[in-house]
Amino acid sequence: MVRLADGVIFPVSSYVSVYEPVWSPDGLNLLFSAFDPAARPRVRPALTIAGWDGGSRRKLSDHAFAPVWTPDGASIAFFQPEGDDKNGCLLSIAPRVAGSDREVARLRVCGAQAWSPDGRRVAVTGGQEIYVVETASGTVIHLGGVRGNRGLSPPSWSSDGRSLFLQTGYSGY
Repeated sequence: MVRLADGVIFPVSSYVSVYEPVWSPDGLNLLFSAFDPAARPRVRPALTIAGWDGGSRRKLSDHAFAPVWTPDGASIAFFQPEGDDKNGCLLSIAPRVAGSDREVARLRVCGAQAWSPDGRRVAVTGGQEIYVVETASGTVIHLGGVRGNRGLSPPSWSSDGRSLFLQTGYSGY
């Protein structure tokens, strides 16, 4: 991490590969996926939370990716592969402070996700499909998909939570 005021660079992790960094809404914590060099086999990332300065690191979950903070910053949603990765994935939620994660729903696909503004639902896109998951009940609503060889962008909620924006033909950045 680079502190802009003075250009000082300091590490947030000793892990080999750190990716998907996401700041908490209040800016006090950094959430990221990383491959733990001590883990064997080293095939899946661990979800880690750290203080704003890279200190106070704590692993939230093994085999987790695509983390997203709730709008209030109290919890984090993420995916965990199910089985051999061909069976879809689990959408799980972990509290920001100590506690165990909770499996919310099983999905056929996993990719990008976004919390609704009220924090009650998570929109999920994966491949050509779009889902909305009600986090309290685990109810999965399949909104549909696109035809042909066109992917969907990460979902983006309207501020009132009544609409989702998606781009078709999406192939990354």
